Parts: sequence; structure tokens; C-alpha cells
Amino acid sequence: MPFTNEADVHLLLSCLQPAAHSQQLLQILKMSQEPEPKANVGGNLTVAVVKTPDGRQSFRVSIDEAKRKHVLERVEQVRQSAHWALRDRIKAPSHEREGR
Repeated sequence: MPFTNEADVHLLLSCLQPAAHSQQLLQILKMSQEPEPKANVGGNLTVAVVKTPDGRQSFRVSIDEAKRKHVLERVEQVRQSAHWALRDRIKAPSHEREGR
């Protein structure tokens, strides 16, 4: 799967590992001098930085076929949790959100 937006790749990786590790991994890959740097994330997927001739970077994410279902389920769990947290925050009266 190709990604042109680093934030999207970071969000995907953050579903599988702590966000700080995801950001660090992306920074290391982007700074690498290898022609196509890549890293395996927990045996579930591989992230590669693709450098175009004009100097731009995009990302290619490959999910291990045997673990695709697990990865997609984990992404869905995180997405649902975020949705519920946002919904609960919106429903709470402002004095509850402010701790009054």
C-alpha cells in the first residue's frame, strides 16, 4: 500500500506500537542513506521509504498475508476506541470535562 502522507503511516504504525516508537522509526527510515530503507514492525508489516528522483519521499507498507486479518482488526479496535472517546467527550457537560 503506498502512502504519500507521513501522518497516515504514523497513525497506522501507532495502532500496532507506541506512538513514540512509530515516530522514531519513521525518522530513522527517512534519514537512512540506503536506496530504499525499510523496517519490519513486530513481524506484522514492513514499512519502506521510497525516494523519488525529484527528492520527495513516500512510504510503502506491506502487511504479512498471514497476519493481515490481525493487523486490520487491531486498526479497527483503535479506531473504535478513538471514536468512543471522542463521542463520550462531546456528550459530557463542560463542567465534567473541566473537572468541576
